[in-house]
Amino acid sequence: MLGRLSRFSFEKGTKVPNGFRRFVVHSPIRRIDEFRRLAEEAERLRSWGEVVVNISTLSEKNRYEIPIGGSPWHEYASLNPTLFKFFPHPMLAPYIPADFVARNRALLLEKAAILRELGLKAGFWSYDPNILPERFFVDHPELRGPRVDHPRRSREEPFALCVDRSDVLDMYASMMAELVRLVPEMSVYSFKTNDAGTGFCRAENLYSGPNGPTFSRARSVGERVRGFLHALLRGAAEADGAVDIFMSGYITENELDKILPHLPERTYLEARTPKAITIGSPINETYPVVGVFEPLGLMERLERLRDPEVKTVFIGLRAMYDRGYETIETSARILDLVEDYVKRPYAGLWARLRRLHELSEKWGGPDHADRLFEAFSTMRQTFALKATTAGQLGT
Repeated sequence: MLGRLSRFSFEKGTKVPNGFRRFVVHSPIRRIDEFRRLAEEAERLRSWGEVVVNISTLSEKNRYEIPIGGSPWHEYASLNPTLFKFFPHPMLAPYIPADFVARNRALLLEKAAILRELGLKAGFWSYDPNILPERFFVDHPELRGPRVDHPRRSREEPFALCVDRSDVLDMYASMMAELVRLVPEMSVYSFKTNDAGTGFCRAENLYSGPNGPTFSRARSVGERVRGFLHALLRGAAEADGAVDIFMSGYITENELDKILPHLPERTYLEARTPKAITIGSPINETYPVVGVFEPLGLMERLERLRDPEVKTVFIGLRAMYDRGYETIETSARILDLVEDYVKRPYAGLWARLRRLHELSEKWGGPDHADRLFEAFSTMRQTFALKATTAGQLGT
């Protein structure tokens, strides 16, 4: 069964009202002044729940993984964060550039300090289990897991760690413990798998097909995933912390069925939990254009919050693979919509239209409210037309 989400509170030991929610904001910002502005915008939601801001952005492109001469597949995954790029286990540290790790960790801790000052919680967005340089597997062949690249796009065959091994799970527990020790505000750990440099052994959706070491061929995907999730939970507990873990990625329906019964408490499959929704910017449809604001579609999605089961709201402000992020100004307007809905819930098209006109007057002033409202209406029609005629454009 799905584990229950914990009851959240402003202060440890203080119970909160029924219906209390958690808002998880994700924007891969590298400039610390911009991050502070976003965190201060998100702070307004504290009256209606726990506010979590992700802090796991890499300081720069991960160049050490890209083969000499380049590789398109390695390039598009080069900004993806994972634990060992911030807190590498001693066995992994010699294979990850120390200066790169130091810059990533410094940025993460600087962001965590801002959240601590504002009374907000921290989140970590990750890609797991992630690839390691080939020289690591040459030195430690017994730890080699699945090949995870896209064969037609890659100029090298990269591999991830095999999480069927207890020593690999101990590494992940240790790295998670280090993260939670240094960032005790850590509340949510989200990760994507079987894509962009990641994969579990024998996963059905690995680009090169199910593969991995033969010793664990008979092990079920449910047991494999459960072991990995337990390792992350164990690491957090070792640091006197507790996190909720959300897993997403390229996972077949068959595998989802097999994983679901094995989920530990406090862990969730994003594709199968009614307890969480994702809203946010249309940046993945418009990138590299940023700053596009389409409120009507977002308002319709917000109405899912009428369901009392929904306790976690992911607010996505990132382009895929952390290659870009939404402007602070547009992010603020999105947070306006979230705040407005939790203050004064509405339902149905007519209610959304009336509310949007009110907000148009707030944002544009009485003299421009009608024109702004019509512009938003036209924007909604444009996105609907795009979805019908060119749905994959921009993704």
